[in-house]
Amino acid sequence: MTNLKKVLVFVVVFAMMLTFSVSALSFPDVDQSASYAESVSVLSSLGLMIGDEQGNFNPDKTITRAEAATIIVRAKGLEDAAAGAKGATQFTDVAADHWASGYINLACQNGIVAGYGDGTFGPEDEVTYEQITKMIVSALGYTPMANKQGGYPTGYLVIASQKGIAKGTNGQSGEPAPRATVARLLYNSLTVNMMEQTVYSVGAEEYGEVDKTLLYDYLDIDVYEGIVTATYATTPNTVDVNNKTITIEHDKFNGVAKKDTITAEEGNTNAAGYLGYYVVAYAADVDETDEYTLLAVAPKSNKNETVSIDYSQIDNVVYVGSDITRIDYMAKSTDRSATKLNLNDKAKYFYNGKEDFDNAEDFLGQTADAVKPGYVKFVDYNKDDEFDYVFITAYGKDYVVDEVNEAQQRLVDKDGANIRIDLDDEDVIYTFYKADGTPASFEDIKVNDVLTFAESDDSTLVAVYISDKVVEGTVSEQRKDGEDYYTIDGEEYRLSTSNSISVKVADEGKFYLNVDNRIVRKETDRNVSTDKYAYLYDAELTTGLGGDTVQIQCLTAAGEMKIFDLATKVTVYKEERVKVGTVDGVDKYEYQYNSAVVESAKAGADLGIFKLEDIDDVDDPKPTPVLFQYDINSSGKIHRIYAAAGNMFTEDGPSLDGSVSERTYDADTVRLGGTYLDKETIVFNVPAKNATDYDENDFTVSTVAKTFKESNSGYTADFYDIDDYPAIVVAYGAKGDIDDSTKLFVISKVTTGNNDNGTSVQRFYGYQEGEYVNAFASEDGVTVLVDGKESTSYEVKAGDVVIFSLDLKGDIDKIQVLMTADEAIELKEDQANAGDKTFVTGDAEEAANYFGWAKAKASNSRLTLQFAGDTTETIMFKGTYNVYNVNLNRSTPVVSVSSYGDIDVGENRPGRDTDYVFVRMFEGNVVDAVVYTFTLDSAK
Repeated sequence: MTNLKKVLVFVVVFAMMLTFSVSALSFPDVDQSASYAESVSVLSSLGLMIGDEQGNFNPDKTITRAEAATIIVRAKGLEDAAAGAKGATQFTDVAADHWASGYINLACQNGIVAGYGDGTFGPEDEVTYEQITKMIVSALGYTPMANKQGGYPTGYLVIASQKGIAKGTNGQSGEPAPRATVARLLYNSLTVNMMEQTVYSVGAEEYGEVDKTLLYDYLDIDVYEGIVTATYATTPNTVDVNNKTITIEHDKFNGVAKKDTITAEEGNTNAAGYLGYYVVAYAADVDETDEYTLLAVAPKSNKNETVSIDYSQIDNVVYVGSDITRIDYMAKSTDRSATKLNLNDKAKYFYNGKEDFDNAEDFLGQTADAVKPGYVKFVDYNKDDEFDYVFITAYGKDYVVDEVNEAQQRLVDKDGANIRIDLDDEDVIYTFYKADGTPASFEDIKVNDVLTFAESDDSTLVAVYISDKVVEGTVSEQRKDGEDYYTIDGEEYRLSTSNSISVKVADEGKFYLNVDNRIVRKETDRNVSTDKYAYLYDAELTTGLGGDTVQIQCLTAAGEMKIFDLATKVTVYKEERVKVGTVDGVDKYEYQYNSAVVESAKAGADLGIFKLEDIDDVDDPKPTPVLFQYDINSSGKIHRIYAAAGNMFTEDGPSLDGSVSERTYDADTVRLGGTYLDKETIVFNVPAKNATDYDENDFTVSTVAKTFKESNSGYTADFYDIDDYPAIVVAYGAKGDIDDSTKLFVISKVTTGNNDNGTSVQRFYGYQEGEYVNAFASEDGVTVLVDGKESTSYEVKAGDVVIFSLDLKGDIDKIQVLMTADEAIELKEDQANAGDKTFVTGDAEEAANYFGWAKAKASNSRLTLQFAGDTTETIMFKGTYNVYNVNLNRSTPVVSVSSYGDIDVGENRPGRDTDYVFVRMFEGNVVDAVVYTFTLDSAK
């Protein structure tokens, strides 16, 4: 990358870098750079000072004298005793049932407070700076020394200064003490040596400092200072969500130099976020098991140095041998030379949470032609001018949420894709962050949010960044500087690299932004209405009493073959014609259907979708099939036609934006040739180009997912109105077929009756996606595939497991039988050979079927099936799937919805009341499962 490259730095990135590692008990209204931030974080984690119901700390608000007494009593470890001390007090203004009466009583008994001297305490009065100072100094036992220094308030203020209690505060006597100041005073006091009486002779009492502190001796909390060197999530290829331990190599223990290592449970802290930092960690044996749990963790003040940069700022990577020794980066977009950042030759590199030098190195060395958006954080835990830890966050796939199902932990994006977040998967740790870097959860995800995923290379750590950022306006400029930058209302934005999205100057509307401020999706004012697309099949010119009328027969986007009349006056939008005007920059053409015009048309004029001279005789060949878009007037006639033939306009009607010939479809990326598609985009399936022998049954409407197959190649298609994806696809000679990813349809009964047209056809009833559904057979018949081959004799029956495809009317035209009830019934009738009836077919990474005896189940949703020859397979049930039951103990199999938990397993081999299970896999995941229940007459 060149030093002269202009760098765009996003403010949000730096906001995130500053906040990703804060404690789990940080507060949104506490600036992490504030002098009191560490105090607030520690005290809140220890339960000494807490926030309000909205999750704020309110650092500028004051506290009452009752609240102050409560905080000090907690700091002396008397929280439990306060409940027993609740009741009558010595103060006239503190009733026995006052919420703080127990705390105030204990504070009096321990010499922490004494009241105003007139019998009142003033529980609701704001505590002043000198009052809270006096309470803390008294709690530490320094009252005798304070009295020798002038008593209240001077003596107490002097002691607070001498012992470092007042360090970092700027309180003023007589002024109310804000919560931030109280937090700093109390935090400073936690490790101050206390004073106790050493000589008890009456009249000769003496007091001295002792080796006791509030923290170590009253709260039983130990403090470690050192480097977080390992976490439960950092080791490659391993994750243990049930054992979240943190390792700290410390050089100080409870204020005394001591080198050692402690491994403790993370607790409610975010200690894993401090990997590589020199920290102060507070730990305790909270459940008296001799195993320590972290209560609070915070970076040691003035100990760590961090630098965070966007990937685009990286200018150069310097090596000595195989070691990276320096990173040069552009600190500001206006810099002419790079800033040099030295690395320790033993530095550790982490990629999306896991120690992974190879991927980290690849990210650091990327070029503008191989962009991997994200950022890098460098940590130097001892400020020796060499950074010791390098953390890469590389952003992956982006989604715009269209549907949220919290109960099922299921998300769907605006392109119809399922977003997989399985919080029950014990092999994966999910963490959620908002766009500003603050911690979040699955419940924070809302419709229209942009989700950005960052996964470790082994997929055991998944970070999900939730952005609700949207910019509305017009794209005014575009510039290229390694990447394309688009200006919207004065701000520049780049495009998501994980989504196929097109943005151009003059686009106006709403733009969804991810956590990296990249445009993920646009919703512009020009949205093509796909329901007004049609594909021409036939046309005819008729003459009647009203004059000449043109009728066209076409297949609509809804899958209906319809006949429309053209209005007497039709506006045709088309280029390369003598225009009669311009509307919004689009040339406008008109044509009137009367005898004069028809005669003129015979001389060569055309309407763009067909020539009138080709349709004035019904015996003439059909016009060339072609896609067009139309509008209907109040009389139900077409009065506007937008033609699509490659050289048509692009503003108000369909335009051919691309085409492929003899290309392969990639189902993983949903891409045909080099064009990305949406699985649910409408596809007009039409005869091959230049075909002459066809009828209307050769024209169907389907979707991308049901038309193109991974295993097939040689597709020819045209793409129209490409925005993020084509609005319409025309596929030539590629009819829709059964989709291997289709959810199972478990047949419960098959009947014969009249469909909506009054035609007698079969009707199939059963369960799909957990619901009881039914569908008619196609009037043209149903093709049944058994064992992958067409069968003319097999009749689908109750208990069969199938997948199917639909014709253009939505009726079943093809059924692929995956499992028959007869096969399961054979097990019941021929139990001696039951194992021989089990099977495995297909490829689990593509589409596969398993049918075997349920041998064992594990607690982590793993089911072990046994097949013929005593072979076994263990299958994990995760994600979205349904389980059905087929009861074969009845003369006709009975189908119902079941669940994974209802599957019965045998102990050693098939026997009585044992379940056989059919499992359908697609791309390595369970699609659905069917449990066949029956009672064997005797054990195998």
